Amino acid sequence: MAALSAWFWNERFWLPHNVTWVDLADPAPGVEYPKASHLLSALPLALGIFAVRILFERFIARPCAFLLHIHATSVHWRATPNPVLEKVFTSITKCPDWRHLDGLSKQLDWDVRKVQQWFRHRRNQDKPSVLTKFCESMWRSTFYLCIFTYGIRFLWQCPWMWDTPHCWYNYPYQVLTPGLYHYYVTELGFYWSLMFSQFTDIKRKDFPIMFIHHLATVSLISFSYANNMLRVGSLVMCVHDASDFILEAAKLANYAKYQRLCDFLFVLFAVVFFITRLVIYPLRILNTTLFESWEIIGPYPSWWLFNSLLLVLQVLHVIWSYLIAGIAYKALVRGKRLLFYFLSGVREILLSFHLSFSAESSSSTALFLACPVYLMTIYIFLCSLQCLRMTAVTWRAARRRRLTPTEPMTGGLKWLSLLRQRTAPMAPTATPSPLKAGHRYAPAAGDRGACRLIHTIGPSQVKYVCRGYTAHPLFVRTVLERTISEPVLFGSAL
Repeated sequence: MAALSAWFWNERFWLPHNVTWVDLADPAPGVEYPKASHLLSALPLALGIFAVRILFERFIARPCAFLLHIHATSVHWRATPNPVLEKVFTSITKCPDWRHLDGLSKQLDWDVRKVQQWFRHRRNQDKPSVLTKFCESMWRSTFYLCIFTYGIRFLWQCPWMWDTPHCWYNYPYQVLTPGLYHYYVTELGFYWSLMFSQFTDIKRKDFPIMFIHHLATVSLISFSYANNMLRVGSLVMCVHDASDFILEAAKLANYAKYQRLCDFLFVLFAVVFFITRLVIYPLRILNTTLFESWEIIGPYPSWWLFNSLLLVLQVLHVIWSYLIAGIAYKALVRGKRLLFYFLSGVREILLSFHLSFSAESSSSTALFLACPVYLMTIYIFLCSLQCLRMTAVTWRAARRRRLTPTEPMTGGLKWLSLLRQRTAPMAPTATPSPLKAGHRYAPAAGDRGACRLIHTIGPSQVKYVCRGYTAHPLFVRTVLERTISEPVLFGSAL
């Protein structure tokens, strides 16, 4: 055991050159350096945080949900107990395909439609209520807001917040302050509590990904503490906490049916996420860990590992930013006026800043006035990137279909229809009725969306856009064979 411990805590890996563990073992009176044994206090703290969460959800979150008219709704339709279908549901699949449905219908002598209905009701039984989701999001939003406020307040007085080379001066002989210790241990205890509670929380589709994320976060926090990289580690934690509570607040607004507030908070979250993860993190934190530390302390084995983990984190930031930008783009094309809400929110924020900081200098005022312009520039730039991405996807799809944007209008319409196509359409159950100008139509069977005709460009030339997904090609051909002079929704007639 001693040999394994000596191998794991090898000085040549953990510490810079010419530094040993003995040098850090006996600090001066009143001085304390971080030790790996300090991290053990995060485990009982995690249990305490979990207990506080239970009390918070019971006595604070639930009453708030009731005030917002959010109640624990019961399932109206429950699946009839059936051992055969229950075994298939729990051990094979929760969404059976046609082959399974046909076999089960023959085995049980049920209609296929009845088997489908049973699986749908059974899936609905496992769905958590809105009240449960609200309580969970309210707890996370409250904790993220509190820990971010504490981190900002603590780091505001630290020199490395404003001058990042201070993260490496006198390294590794940097004193552990009580504020830094509490910040680190609280963050570590919270993520340990998330790992404990993830098995009892709402089961989401990203359960394995989030479990790996929490495990990586715990490992990175523990690694930086044992290596006495607490200063730069505190900056990393603060940057990552800046947008989490806004996302959870947007979820709360969504559960409470405040759609405009939800849209505004989501746009605010996206902007803060892009600025912290794509601007501040690479330009400030990665710059100091890769270049400034190289000049001050030089590289060593654990330095390479620490920077590799931070670079992997940056790759994840880019992927998440891409996904968030895609969601924002879809929300915009659905007609949600997010830009209007964003501008309205910026106006309110600027007004509050003006009232709060009226005594500040002119340079501070200029900074606050320049921030919205900078945020809007990033926002418009990301939206432009999404438009270019969608154009490239459409062009590739058009080439696969041997269509080009320069073909006649009929081919062009087919090319445009590929813009929102995601999956192969299902065969329609019946031939659609002839379309008539001025009539409104509902989506037909097998159609995962409805196309809305905007106006007539000319004889047999129709311009349209799709909401959600492209309609079945049979419907598209039906429209292309006619001259439509009035806006309609096509599918089966209402």
